[in-house]
Amino acid sequence: MLWIWLSKRFLEPSSPVKFAFGLLLLAAGFAVMIVAAKIVTGGGLAAPYWLVLTYLLHTMGELCLSPVGLSAISRLSPKSYVGQMMGLWFCASAIGNILAGLLAGHFDSESLQDFPDIYMQIVILCGVAGILLLVFSKSLKRLDPSSTKSES
Repeated sequence: MLWIWLSKRFLEPSSPVKFAFGLLLLAAGFAVMIVAAKIVTGGGLAAPYWLVLTYLLHTMGELCLSPVGLSAISRLSPKSYVGQMMGLWFCASAIGNILAGLLAGHFDSESLQDFPDIYMQIVILCGVAGILLLVFSKSLKRLDPSSTKSES
């Protein structure tokens, strides 16, 4: 709904910018988890709203990525390969989930003091990727054959 609202006002961001927002929201969600993990490592109990806020940020980030990615795939792929490209999009998501699961399998739940640092590494990785996407978004948009010179 946000993209439609912005589009009506000629303010809709490009796909790379939407992707960057998604990555930055992911980083923000893990930043929330850093605070919650520090509360727990300090001996306190983290309230459930920390997790709710994390899920909210991650869900909003996912909404900046998945539908925008599917739209970009269908817009940028040669018409005879759209189905295969959609399949590759979902394969890439599956591989990402496998890698995330393998990475999470190495976390030791007994060493809670490591969790803030682990979350910080994720924040840095996602934040840097999001910022790089923002920095290079104009260059990436020029590669889109459907974009026009009148768009910013």
